[in-house]
Amino acid sequence: MHCNRFLDPLIFGDYPNSMKELVGDRLPSLQHINNTKFPLKNSFDFIGLNHYTTNYVYPGEPSYLIATIHNINPDGHFDVSYDRNGKSIGSQSHGATWLYVVPWGFKKLLDYIRVRYNNPPIIITENGYADLNESPLISLDHALNDLERIEYHQEYLSSLLSAIKNGSDVRGYFVWSLLDNWEWALGLIPRFGVYFVDYMDNLKRYPKKSVAWFQQFLQN
Repeated sequence: MHCNRFLDPLIFGDYPNSMKELVGDRLPSLQHINNTKFPLKNSFDFIGLNHYTTNYVYPGEPSYLIATIHNINPDGHFDVSYDRNGKSIGSQSHGATWLYVVPWGFKKLLDYIRVRYNNPPIIITENGYADLNESPLISLDHALNDLERIEYHQEYLSSLLSAIKNGSDVRGYFVWSLLDNWEWALGLIPRFGVYFVDYMDNLKRYPKKSVAWFQQFLQN
């Protein structure tokens, strides 16, 4: 959804045509950058890609197309959805309403970047699953039993492997996150960490089951 608006300038030196047509003269010109001895085109060492989920895109309704500081979708005349014909795109994360488990979307994105952008080197800088912060309503043992996170990473890493076998030049992969953390506007509500942080007891840290899974995965 947002890929072309960033990668087209970095790789081709200009915005995509659709973006220029829709946004018009409100787009800042890139000419002054491209005319220097340090042009924007191909000015990167690798592409850092954050990926969590996938959604469907459809034309935005007229009543929806009102731009706000929080919403850039109207310029693209689109909206997004997590279901089609009453069927969900994937299972929903317990800790983030926007995060659905859609591993095939990960491979599709990597295949798209490989084909459209001549296979640039990529590092997956964030990929992760959110539990809901239910402390102190549930036991610590329950909180550490993060089987959904293990399943998420197993499926997404499998899709990543398929993309690499297809030729995608992926050189690194980072899990979000090592520790449960403050998640911007959502605060402490979601828990993305493979280590549980006890916010009620001096931020003590405990490994979740996913830590042992990753150890075994990396060793084997």
